[in-house]
Amino acid sequence: EKVDFLEDQNLEERTISKDVLKNTKKTSRNKGTQARTDLLYGKRIKGSPIKINEVNLQTGSAVIRGKIFQIESRSIRGNRSLILFFISDGTESIQVKLFVSKEEGLKLLSQLQEDMSLLIEGDIVYDNFSKSQVMMLKSAMAVKEEIRMDKAKNKRVELHLHTQMSSMDGVASLKKLAERAHQWGHKALAITDHGV
Repeated sequence: EKVDFLEDQNLEERTISKDVLKNTKKTSRNKGTQARTDLLYGKRIKGSPIKINEVNLQTGSAVIRGKIFQIESRSIRGNRSLILFFISDGTESIQVKLFVSKEEGLKLLSQLQEDMSLLIEGDIVYDNFSKSQVMMLKSAMAVKEEIRMDKAKNKRVELHLHTQMSSMDGVASLKKLAERAHQWGHKALAITDHGV
Protein backbone atom coordinates (compact mmCIF):
# COMPACT_ATOMS: atom_id res chain seq x y z
CA GLU A 1 0.00 0.00 0.00
CA LYS A 2 2.84 2.40 0.81
CA VAL A 3 4.45 1.73 -2.58
CA ASP A 4 1.13 2.31 -4.41
CA PHE A 5 0.63 5.58 -2.55
CA LEU A 6 4.14 6.82 -3.44
CA GLU A 7 3.70 5.80 -7.09
CA ASP A 8 0.34 7.60 -7.26
CA GLN A 9 1.86 10.71 -5.69
CA ASN A 10 4.82 10.59 -8.11
CA LEU A 11 2.47 10.21 -11.10
CA GLU A 12 0.33 13.12 -9.89
CA GLU A 13 3.41 15.37 -9.49
CA ARG A 14 4.58 14.51 -13.02
CA THR A 15 1.12 15.27 -14.46
CA ILE A 16 1.02 18.64 -12.67
CA SER A 17 4.58 19.48 -13.80
CA LYS A 18 3.77 18.65 -17.44
CA ASP A 19 0.60 20.73 -17.23
CA VAL A 20 2.48 23.73 -15.79
CA LEU A 21 5.19 23.50 -18.48
CA LYS A 22 2.62 23.16 -21.24
CA ASN A 23 0.58 26.18 -20.09
CA THR A 24 3.48 28.49 -19.24
CA LYS A 25 4.31 31.11 -21.86
CA LYS A 26 7.83 30.86 -23.19
CA THR A 27 9.82 34.03 -22.51
CA SER A 28 12.94 35.21 -24.23
CA ARG A 29 16.06 35.61 -22.12
CA ASN A 30 16.55 39.08 -23.60
CA LYS A 31 13.25 40.42 -22.31
CA GLY A 32 12.60 41.89 -18.90
CA THR A 33 13.63 44.99 -17.02
CA GLN A 34 17.05 44.99 -18.64
CA ALA A 35 16.37 45.34 -22.36
CA ARG A 36 19.90 44.37 -23.41
CA THR A 37 21.12 45.32 -26.82
CA ASP A 38 24.87 45.91 -27.09
CA LEU A 39 27.91 44.82 -25.16
CA LEU A 40 30.36 47.73 -25.25
CA TYR A 41 33.04 46.55 -22.82
CA GLY A 42 33.77 43.55 -20.60
CA LYS A 43 31.38 40.66 -19.99
CA ARG A 44 27.60 40.44 -20.30
CA ILE A 45 25.99 41.84 -17.14
CA LYS A 46 23.68 39.46 -15.29
CA GLY A 47 22.95 41.34 -12.06
CA SER A 48 20.03 43.64 -11.34
CA PRO A 49 20.75 47.38 -11.15
CA ILE A 50 20.57 49.39 -7.94
CA LYS A 51 19.91 53.12 -7.59
CA ILE A 52 23.02 55.32 -7.52
CA ASN A 53 21.84 57.00 -4.29
CA GLU A 54 22.05 53.55 -2.61
CA VAL A 55 25.72 53.14 -3.57
CA ASN A 56 28.45 53.65 -0.97
CA LEU A 57 32.02 52.48 -0.34
CA GLN A 58 30.73 49.34 1.41
CA THR A 59 28.73 48.32 -1.69
CA GLY A 60 31.74 46.71 -3.37
CA SER A 61 30.72 45.60 -6.85
CA ALA A 62 27.52 47.18 -8.21
CA VAL A 63 25.31 47.22 -11.30
CA ILE A 64 23.86 50.61 -12.27
CA ARG A 65 21.52 51.73 -15.03
CA GLY A 66 21.57 55.35 -16.17
CA LYS A 67 22.28 57.98 -18.79
CA ILE A 68 25.68 59.43 -19.68
CA PHE A 69 25.88 63.22 -19.37
CA GLN A 70 29.61 63.96 -19.70
CA ILE A 71 32.48 62.08 -21.35
CA GLU A 72 36.23 62.78 -21.11
CA SER A 73 39.44 60.94 -21.95
CA ARG A 74 43.09 61.49 -21.13
CA SER A 75 46.28 59.96 -22.46
CA ILE A 76 48.45 58.52 -19.71
CA ARG A 77 51.92 57.02 -19.79
CA GLY A 78 52.55 53.55 -21.12
CA ASN A 79 50.45 54.07 -24.28
CA ARG A 80 47.27 53.92 -22.21
CA SER A 81 44.11 56.00 -21.84
CA LEU A 82 41.90 57.02 -18.96
CA ILE A 83 38.21 57.08 -19.95
CA LEU A 84 35.96 59.11 -17.62
CA PHE A 85 32.23 59.61 -17.86
CA PHE A 86 29.44 60.65 -15.56
CA ILE A 87 26.18 58.73 -15.39
CA SER A 88 22.89 59.59 -13.70
CA ASP A 89 19.79 57.54 -12.92
CA GLY A 90 17.66 60.42 -11.68
CA THR A 91 18.42 59.74 -8.00
CA GLU A 92 22.13 60.67 -8.08
CA SER A 93 25.16 60.76 -10.36
CA ILE A 94 28.51 59.00 -10.22
CA GLN A 95 31.81 59.25 -12.07
CA VAL A 96 32.89 56.12 -13.91
CA LYS A 97 36.58 55.45 -14.65
CA LEU A 98 38.36 52.97 -16.88
CA PHE A 99 42.09 52.52 -17.60
CA VAL A 100 42.63 50.85 -21.00
CA SER A 101 45.08 50.64 -23.89
CA LYS A 102 44.84 53.49 -26.41
CA GLU A 103 43.26 51.11 -28.98
CA GLU A 104 40.56 49.92 -26.58
CA GLY A 105 39.99 53.50 -25.45
CA LEU A 106 39.43 54.76 -28.99
CA LYS A 107 37.04 51.88 -29.71
CA LEU A 108 35.01 52.53 -26.55
CA LEU A 109 34.95 56.32 -27.08
CA SER A 110 33.60 55.82 -30.61
CA GLN A 111 30.64 53.90 -29.11
CA LEU A 112 29.87 56.16 -26.13
CA GLN A 113 27.82 59.34 -26.50
CA GLU A 114 26.02 61.75 -24.23
CA ASP A 115 22.37 60.90 -23.45
CA MET A 116 23.14 57.21 -24.09
CA SER A 117 21.48 54.73 -21.69
CA LEU A 118 23.87 52.18 -20.20
CA LEU A 119 23.84 49.22 -17.87
CA ILE A 120 27.24 49.19 -16.16
CA GLU A 121 29.00 47.04 -13.61
CA GLY A 122 32.07 47.87 -11.57
CA ASP A 123 33.68 48.33 -8.18
CA ILE A 124 32.76 51.32 -6.02
CA VAL A 125 36.00 52.82 -4.64
CA TYR A 126 37.28 56.08 -3.15
CA ASP A 127 39.28 58.01 -5.74
CA ASN A 128 42.11 60.07 -4.24
CA PHE A 129 42.39 62.20 -7.39
CA SER A 130 38.75 63.38 -7.49
CA LYS A 131 38.28 63.05 -3.70
CA SER A 132 34.98 61.19 -4.16
CA GLN A 133 33.57 57.71 -4.66
CA VAL A 134 33.73 56.47 -8.24
CA MET A 135 32.94 53.30 -10.14
CA MET A 136 35.88 51.45 -11.69
CA LEU A 137 34.24 49.99 -14.78
CA LYS A 138 34.31 46.22 -15.45
CA SER A 139 31.48 45.92 -18.01
CA ALA A 140 29.21 48.23 -20.00
CA MET A 141 26.16 47.46 -22.12
CA ALA A 142 24.03 49.84 -24.17
CA VAL A 143 20.35 49.45 -23.26
CA LYS A 144 17.12 50.90 -24.55
CA GLU A 145 15.97 53.93 -22.63
CA GLU A 146 12.95 53.38 -20.43
CA ILE A 147 10.68 56.28 -21.36
CA ARG A 148 8.08 57.26 -18.82
CA MET A 149 4.66 57.87 -20.34
CA ASP A 150 1.59 59.85 -19.25
CA LYS A 151 -1.25 57.31 -19.36
CA ALA A 152 -3.93 59.62 -17.94
CA LYS A 153 -7.09 60.02 -20.03
CA ASN A 154 -7.34 63.74 -19.29
CA LYS A 155 -3.95 65.28 -20.05
CA ARG A 156 -2.67 68.16 -17.98
CA VAL A 157 -1.10 71.46 -18.97
CA GLU A 158 2.12 72.19 -17.07
CA LEU A 159 1.72 75.75 -15.76
CA HIS A 160 5.05 76.12 -13.95
CA LEU A 161 8.06 75.03 -15.99
CA HIS A 162 11.66 76.34 -16.06
CA THR A 163 14.08 75.83 -18.97
CA GLN A 164 17.86 76.21 -18.99
CA MET A 165 17.30 79.90 -19.79
CA SER A 166 15.92 80.50 -16.28
CA SER A 167 18.36 81.97 -13.76
CA MET A 168 19.54 79.04 -11.60
CA ASP A 169 16.23 77.14 -11.89
CA GLY A 170 16.14 74.78 -14.89
CA VAL A 171 18.52 72.49 -16.76
CA ALA A 172 16.42 71.10 -19.63
CA SER A 173 16.22 72.75 -23.03
CA LEU A 174 12.89 74.02 -24.35
CA LYS A 175 13.24 71.66 -27.33
CA LYS A 176 13.51 68.55 -25.10
CA LEU A 177 10.65 69.69 -22.87
CA ALA A 178 8.40 70.35 -25.87
CA GLU A 179 9.28 66.96 -27.40
CA ARG A 180 8.42 65.17 -24.14
CA ALA A 181 5.14 67.07 -23.77
CA HIS A 182 4.25 66.07 -27.35
CA GLN A 183 5.13 62.39 -26.64
CA TRP A 184 2.83 62.49 -23.63
CA GLY A 185 -0.03 64.04 -25.59
CA HIS A 186 0.02 67.38 -23.75
CA LYS A 187 -1.44 70.23 -25.80
CA ALA A 188 0.39 73.16 -24.16
CA LEU A 189 3.17 74.24 -21.76
CA ALA A 190 3.57 77.40 -19.70
CA ILE A 191 7.24 78.46 -19.47
CA THR A 192 7.87 80.49 -16.31
CA ASP A 193 11.61 81.27 -16.54
CA HIS A 194 13.15 83.87 -14.20
CA GLY A 195 15.37 86.71 -15.33
CA VAL A 196 14.88 86.27 -19.08
